[in-house]
Amino acid sequence: MATRNLRSNSAVPEIWPFGVLMEALAPDENDPTLAVNALPAAILPPAPPIMAAPVEWKTDPFQGKFNPGTKSGQAIFLEKTKGLAEKDRLELSKSNSAEIHKFFRSKEGQMGEIITKVPIEYANDGTVTKTANMLSQYHLITLDDVQRFAHSRFNNPIAIGNPIPDPAINPFEARDLDPATVNDDKRDFYLQVDSAVVAKLCENCLSTSGYNDLMLNKEKFSFTDQTTGQVKYDGTTMVFLIYQTIDPNTTVGLDNILKKMEKAKLGDFKNNVTDMLKAMKTWCLALKENNSYPENYRRLLLDALLTGPNATYNSWVQRIVDDVESGIGANAQITADALIVAASSKYNNMDDKELWAAVDPRDATLLALTTELKEIKAQQKQSIALATAATTGTGGKSDAGKDAGKEYFPGTQVETWRGKYDGPSKKGSGGRVLHWCKHHKHPDGLWDGLYVQHLEKDCKKAKAGNQNDGAGTQPAPAANVAAGNTTKTPLQLQQSLKNVLCTTLCMSEEDVDKLFEKASEN
Repeated sequence: MATRNLRSNSAVPEIWPFGVLMEALAPDENDPTLAVNALPAAILPPAPPIMAAPVEWKTDPFQGKFNPGTKSGQAIFLEKTKGLAEKDRLELSKSNSAEIHKFFRSKEGQMGEIITKVPIEYANDGTVTKTANMLSQYHLITLDDVQRFAHSRFNNPIAIGNPIPDPAINPFEARDLDPATVNDDKRDFYLQVDSAVVAKLCENCLSTSGYNDLMLNKEKFSFTDQTTGQVKYDGTTMVFLIYQTIDPNTTVGLDNILKKMEKAKLGDFKNNVTDMLKAMKTWCLALKENNSYPENYRRLLLDALLTGPNATYNSWVQRIVDDVESGIGANAQITADALIVAASSKYNNMDDKELWAAVDPRDATLLALTTELKEIKAQQKQSIALATAATTGTGGKSDAGKDAGKEYFPGTQVETWRGKYDGPSKKGSGGRVLHWCKHHKHPDGLWDGLYVQHLEKDCKKAKAGNQNDGAGTQPAPAANVAAGNTTKTPLQLQQSLKNVLCTTLCMSEEDVDKLFEKASEN
């Protein structure tokens, strides 16, 4: 009976080499005793155990190290580098600063420490002593910082104090890595993988023209393998150059963030409380990450919440302010986070019940009356000025603008010599010939005729039977004619009021129309 070897696919080693033993016990044709004598030599020691690859335990598949050279690693790479849809990709311009920054912040967890921990300070021995987050502390990072960081993983660390080589003269080179056997190379390999992820995200965020603009500076972030010719892009430097181009200081600069929080108004967010509070939380987080947490955060929130158009909501917020300022009451010790939750809930409830856009009728009436009064006063002022200029030729000068040395009738801009008869004609200021007209009489008797530009026979007042002088006493219709009929009609006034109610009090056009209908019924 022929013997056969027993093999196992298990990682557990064979307990005993049965095949070797059976072959060793087989009799030799020439010397039957040889097998027995050779027994000790034929029994080989057990093979070393086959160790399974170490398992990396993680709850997030996008966290941790991975090798894009493997099938699973390639799938992870493709998933991590998903960007914006082709039609939604952004131009590399300052106008897209907020959107680009928002995209990178959404990918922060997938970009690794090459973005969140950029070295910015070193000890004399080259040890990193301080890092910064590119997405929230961009203003602390320089081009030198990101390029020095890139050299440490693509080539060799540059000694502290030594300048970065000029890539225009000496293009950056990438050294060969042996991650399978050298631990430092394995570390740099995974850092280069993270860098490749970030570089791909940059490409998948920008439009074709935007990415081409970025690539105009590719010598600043390109490392070439002299053996294979492969060019590797440093994602950290690419993000830095993007931020440098779009100038995101308006988004992440600490001073600007604090100013935004101090000046925040609901009107800037279309009176949406949820959107405003979301922005306030984002700004506060950026300040906190830079060790600049605003101590008056709760006060900033309350001030912003009081800028809305809804009187009921404002009264609710004011009660919280009263409790905080007095130190007593249910809301005296309310935290900023609790305030955000309460304010959002109150807003959402009112919005669901269609109470948020409702305006106190008293406010609407007061605003309407105030607006109408301003319109009337403005028209009266314009009418008087135009009538005075048309009749007296004074150009509507105020008392403060009267020429020194001239005498005027009390309360008027009419010089006294014009109301004193001294012949049918005389020369006025500027050499113009003026004619006496008895039809221009002041209603209070200040003058009984005036020197004017027209002849007495051509006076329109005589033809119209109007014996009143026009120097500040003409009715509005005359001024309207002089002004090209600029007085607003009731319909125009109503439209002006409607615009104010819709914008200032945030009323809908339907609600304003109902308000006017109700007013017309009365």
